[in-house]
Amino acid sequence: TDEPTNEPSSLPSTEPTLEPTDEPTNEPSSSPSTEPTLEPTDEPTNEPSSLPSTEPTLEPTDEPTNEPSSEPTNEPTLIPTDEPTANVSATAIFIQKMTMSKKVQSKGKKHKFTFTLTIKDKKNKKKIKGANVKLEYKQGIKTTPVSKVTTISGKAKIIFSVKTKNGSVTLSSSGIDAPVGYAYDKDLNDKYSDDCPAFSENCASYVFD
Repeated sequence: TDEPTNEPSSLPSTEPTLEPTDEPTNEPSSSPSTEPTLEPTDEPTNEPSSLPSTEPTLEPTDEPTNEPSSEPTNEPTLIPTDEPTANVSATAIFIQKMTMSKKVQSKGKKHKFTFTLTIKDKKNKKKIKGANVKLEYKQGIKTTPVSKVTTISGKAKIIFSVKTKNGSVTLSSSGIDAPVGYAYDKDLNDKYSDDCPAFSENCASYVFD
């Protein structure tokens, strides 16, 4: 019976609505769910979730043990030792004889010494060729090494001259380099002027005027 109009049927009210139907409460509106959410709440990221720690761990990761870390092996080591091994099969050689001669030179100002040493092996008494006989002579504070290799006759002749004004000469030996298959044994040496083998521990040197 009335014509339609664009005007509202009544003016809006500034009064609040009726009182709430429920009293406020501290209880949650519903029980929490143990089911995981279907979608992640955060976008994936390449950043680590926390910074790495530089602090050492308080406890070792493995328990200590009395067991060896590896099984022993019978294989030889790859690196050779520096110690030489004894050649038990070597034949001993020694100074079978030593002679000395002295000649006055330069009207008494010098002395020429000649030492002849014969080297043999103990087993066959064979004269040894190729043994390097090494001697040293000392006059004053100066020590001079001299050496000679034995010939086919097994002899090494060592010759040197010294000035007489410098005093007496002390002769000693630093050993003999034996050929392959032989080993020098100074305790087998011939007695030179004492009651012990020449150049052995108790007769290590000799003095010549």
